[in-house]
Amino acid sequence: MSQQNGIVEYFKRLEHQHFLELISYVRALEKDYGSDCMEVLASAKYELTYKQWAELARSQEQNGIAKLFELLWEGAGPLLEYEVLYRDSEEIQLRVTKCFWADTFREMGAAGIGKTLYCDDEHASASGFNPRIRLTRSKTLMEGDDCCDHCYLLEE
Repeated sequence: MSQQNGIVEYFKRLEHQHFLELISYVRALEKDYGSDCMEVLASAKYELTYKQWAELARSQEQNGIAKLFELLWEGAGPLLEYEVLYRDSEEIQLRVTKCFWADTFREMGAAGIGKTLYCDDEHASASGFNPRIRLTRSKTLMEGDDCCDHCYLLEE
C-alpha cells in the first residue's frame, strides 16, 4: 500500500468514528428534544462553516469560483469521483458519481443526518468563501440519486 493510500484509509477510519459519534449525538438529541433539534444543529453547522470559509477566503489572493473549486474539490480526489461538465470564470458544473461521505452515512443508515450536516453545508462553504457564489444542486448521492449535480455560479 502506498503512503497516500495509507493516509486516505487512516482518514476514512477517523471519519467513520467521527460519524458514529455524531449520529449517536444527533439521535440522542432527537429522542429527548424532537426533530426540531436537527434544524438547530444544521443552523449552527452552517454558521460555523460559513465563518471558516470566509476566514479562508481572506487568506487567499483571490476568492472566485476557480479558487473555490481548487480548495474544495481538487484535493478530495481519493474520496470522490466526479467530472467537470462545464467550466468558465463564472460557472462550474460537476457530476459527482462517488462520494465517501454519502457512502458512509448511507451504510450507517443515517443519510438524512449526512445530507443535513454535510451536503446542505456545502452552500455555506460557497457563500462564505464569496457571498456572490451560489451553489445549486437538484440531486444527491446521499439521497439515493445516481449522482450529485453541483453547479457553482458567480452572481453579479
